[in-house]
Amino acid sequence: MKLNVSLSVIFLLSFWLSSCEVNFKLLDTKPPNIVVYSPIENRTYYNRLPIHIQVNEIYEKPKESGIQKISIKISRIYNTMYDTTIFETNIHTNANEVIVKFNFNIPFFGMYSEPIYINIEAVDNQGNKSTRQLAVSQSPIPILSIYLPLLPYSTNTNKFLISERINITTEYYGEIESVKLIISNNNVSELDVDFFNEYTWYIEKELPLEPNQNNYIYASLKTINNFTTNSGPILIFYDILPPSVEIVNITNGQNLPLSTHIDIQANDNNYIYEVKLIVIPTNSSIPSIILSTNYFFYCSFIVEFPSGGEYYLIPYAKDIAGNETYGQTNLVIVNSEMPYIYVFEPINDFNTLSTNKNSITLSGKAGIGTPNKITNIKIFIENNGNTIETNLNFNSETVNFSINLNLGQGTNQINYFALSDNNKSTPTNYVNIIVDSIPPIAEIIYPTNNELFTTNIISIITYINDTNFSSGIYGNIITSSTNITIWQNTNTNYITLDYGRNQISLIVYDFFGNSKTNTISVIFSTNIYVSVNGNDNNSGLVKNEPLKTIQKAIEKSMEININNILISIGTYTKGNGLNMNSSGVVISNENFNLIGGWDETFENIIGKSVIDANGLNHGIFISNSGINIKNFTIINAIADGITPIDKVGGGILIFSSSGELQNITISNNIAQTGAGIYILNSTDLYISNINLFNNSNTAIEITNSLGIELFNVEVNNNFNGVAIIDSQNSSIINSSFRYNKQNAIKIVNGIQNYVSNSQIVFNSNTTTSGGIIEIVSSNSIISLLNNSVISNYGKVGGIKILEKSPSSSQGKITIYGNYIALNNSTEALGGAIYGSNTTKLLIKDNILSNNTTSSESKTITIFSSFNGNWSKLELSGNKFYGIGQNPVAIWEEGEASGDIKNHTISNNIFYLSTYTNLYRDISGTNLLPTYIPSSIIGINFLNAVPNSDHDANPSTNNI
Repeated sequence: MKLNVSLSVIFLLSFWLSSCEVNFKLLDTKPPNIVVYSPIENRTYYNRLPIHIQVNEIYEKPKESGIQKISIKISRIYNTMYDTTIFETNIHTNANEVIVKFNFNIPFFGMYSEPIYINIEAVDNQGNKSTRQLAVSQSPIPILSIYLPLLPYSTNTNKFLISERINITTEYYGEIESVKLIISNNNVSELDVDFFNEYTWYIEKELPLEPNQNNYIYASLKTINNFTTNSGPILIFYDILPPSVEIVNITNGQNLPLSTHIDIQANDNNYIYEVKLIVIPTNSSIPSIILSTNYFFYCSFIVEFPSGGEYYLIPYAKDIAGNETYGQTNLVIVNSEMPYIYVFEPINDFNTLSTNKNSITLSGKAGIGTPNKITNIKIFIENNGNTIETNLNFNSETVNFSINLNLGQGTNQINYFALSDNNKSTPTNYVNIIVDSIPPIAEIIYPTNNELFTTNIISIITYINDTNFSSGIYGNIITSSTNITIWQNTNTNYITLDYGRNQISLIVYDFFGNSKTNTISVIFSTNIYVSVNGNDNNSGLVKNEPLKTIQKAIEKSMEININNILISIGTYTKGNGLNMNSSGVVISNENFNLIGGWDETFENIIGKSVIDANGLNHGIFISNSGINIKNFTIINAIADGITPIDKVGGGILIFSSSGELQNITISNNIAQTGAGIYILNSTDLYISNINLFNNSNTAIEITNSLGIELFNVEVNNNFNGVAIIDSQNSSIINSSFRYNKQNAIKIVNGIQNYVSNSQIVFNSNTTTSGGIIEIVSSNSIISLLNNSVISNYGKVGGIKILEKSPSSSQGKITIYGNYIALNNSTEALGGAIYGSNTTKLLIKDNILSNNTTSSESKTITIFSSFNGNWSKLELSGNKFYGIGQNPVAIWEEGEASGDIKNHTISNNIFYLSTYTNLYRDISGTNLLPTYIPSSIIGINFLNAVPNSDHDANPSTNNI
């Protein structure tokens, strides 16, 4: 007792000292110190900003603290309102001194200098914070720009004003030493410029420009620091050649009616600015008519002469450089007795028009001088060897006409002329009109309509053509994110698809304005979608086109090689999402994902999808598959079929498969075994976050399988819990077994199977001879590690180990680090552990507390019914608590001829209320004393008297 008090005092003193140490740390209220060596406050920097910062923790003994984090933020402030972060970093450390050095390249912002702020924050381990802010400026990139003359610029003089703006930070780049004007043509010339002020220079003098060609002009600046920069070039076309101009449809001395077309052609090596027709009567020097137009090389004027007589026709042209010219003067004789005719529509400058209309309105004007009259207008349409004549009757000096003419496909030549009552006619005029109203060809060769793609970039092959009269075609490929123009007949292009259904349109136009549209729909998807509100006639490949039946989705998955099926929430039953006769869902796909719990829009997982088998043999039947199944509830399967396979695996039956099951609830299923999950001949299955309850018989059975891991599995209120039979490398980890009616866990044979970090509580097994954890072993390697086995009730309260063939066994059973407490055996077997004919049994570092049997308090019972050295028990490092009156911690029993040999009982601690019968061998001899002397505490029992049945000292270092 004194020892215990001393230990308590030492513990309290240690705790007080540690608390004081914590209080010392909390006294640190001084923030770190920040020193900025670079950049320098208010200095201007060009593009490289050197950062050099040192942060020191203010350190005082016995205080223990360090720098936790340094934050550096560089931001630009513009218009005094907007803060734009251009760089940010955090440095995590635990040092007392930190030096930060790096160079930051400032992004170019504009012509003018804007302030840049560097914000530094340092925080120590106690939460004390220091901040520092400094401002610098960024030197703008020098700007040298020509703003006069305005571009594009053509001139016929080599003397004009050139002016340019300058923007430069002389503090950084140095004062301006010179600005030169550089002229580049066949030669390169440099000219000095004059300064209007420090921001503007100009030059106005004759420049050495090369005539009739492009001259490139730019400015070059140099500072006293030898910094140079150039402006962008401007192009000046020095044009000193006048244009040419002529009348092309009238000859000198020609007789003309009172109204006629006069066509003028102008040419220039640059651009025409203006064209005029000047009409002057021969008996006057004043023009009677001046007609003009802009920017046309070829133009047609309708001239209406005021009366008969002689007139001069003079063409005029001016180019954009200001050069002008007058063409040849033509003398014409206007005869008022000659009829005339011209059309307003269609406009026919070049005699051939194109249209996609099958009819056209021909409108115009005809006339003759007084006293004569127009009597007829005749129209002839020639098309493909056929001629259609139309006659319009009039009786007037001037007539306006308009007529709708039907045209044929191809070239239509419309000839027209006017007749007068003096038996004269106009020359036959004509207009050629090519009609093409047939749409072009627009074919999408690849992909096909409703084709599925699992990648978003695809090729598209199109064919476009026009076999009619068009001189050209072009097309557009249009999607939600693409618009590609194509010109060739056969095209291969690449387009990017959006997820889901995509509409692809090919629109082809010919040069007559006809168009043809071909639209297909393709799908980019990596999933198949299923909803109780879906329809099996849908594609299932788009979120808003889900299928209804899960099995239809699986069949489609195998057909199109998409292995992801997403199931929305809802309850799927036979006839409502399930369509099989014996199983709700059958899976035989490789690398298959079945993910439930999605909302109706398939945007988020919000719960679990329910498969209600409603009497079917299996909720899900998985065979020869690689699976990933998540977020389901599986209920009401009854595996009572005719074939053996239909009598097992009510909730999920897994055969020869691998993969993962996660986040699944399995309840109220019935089968001969594996009512929740039955696993046969399978490998590498990871089963996690599974909740099994109210299943009958065994909740999970694993048979003849390899590498099956149950992690975080809850097995509650089932008839049996988990059975692992003839399997290898299978495990139960972090799982819970509660209120199961027979075995919580049963392991039969196998190698490297183990149960760890699990809770086995409140289970009962009074109907069979098994324990709550039953190990039926033949040549097995099985481990129970760090589990809690508490308050279980059965013929064996806790763990039962049965070795069927001890004579040939090479296996080993390990029970290590478990907490085994409050378990009760109804038949005087081991309340905590019962071992029968076991070999190589290691029971180590467990806590065994208050485990009881129906008669004597046998915590561990070792039973042998065979002759020979079979036991090889090692019982070490265990702690026995509170066995009660007349306790037996370790009890050997069995056939009279049975020997239990080659075992070691060492380093165990017995915290017992009565120190009798701590260990009893098979002959009934108590090998530990039946009484405890007053000096028992702290004394080790070494080399206790061995019984004749044991060939070695069975007990060492027990307290």
